[in-house]
Amino acid sequence: MFALLACPVAAAAQTVSPTTPVHPSLPWSGITTPQGQLIRYIYVPPQPVVLEYVIPAPSETPTPAVEQAPPGPEGETKTAEKPPEAAPSNESPPPGPQIVRQEVTVPGYYVRETTVGFHYPDRWSIEQAAPNVYRWQQIPGQFVPK
Repeated sequence: MFALLACPVAAAAQTVSPTTPVHPSLPWSGITTPQGQLIRYIYVPPQPVVLEYVIPAPSETPTPAVEQAPPGPEGETKTAEKPPEAAPSNESPPPGPQIVRQEVTVPGYYVRETTVGFHYPDRWSIEQAAPNVYRWQQIPGQFVPK
């Protein structure tokens, strides 16, 4: 038995030279990937957004203060103008525009962090198209280098 241990023989695992190229699927094989190696996923949580709508005040036009007088003795109708009245001081000022707020939630998404940058997927956002007009907008996926 001592003879087996004393004889130098190369092991099967040592027959591969350390200078041979590595398998191509291993990350250290030297194959360049433009998107990089995946490091982790980053979760961007849903975001509440408050939308503000301005509702204009109702327009009230004052009506002229003209009354019809009762017919006179000759059957004619006369228009009697009402004397101007003093405006009461306890009236409130005319109503102004109202602001209505609505809360919506923009959905969350996952960002992929790689060794060379960040991959953002297609995602949704709120866009203000005009005053008092909001709409959903799909933002295309993009890559942001580090």
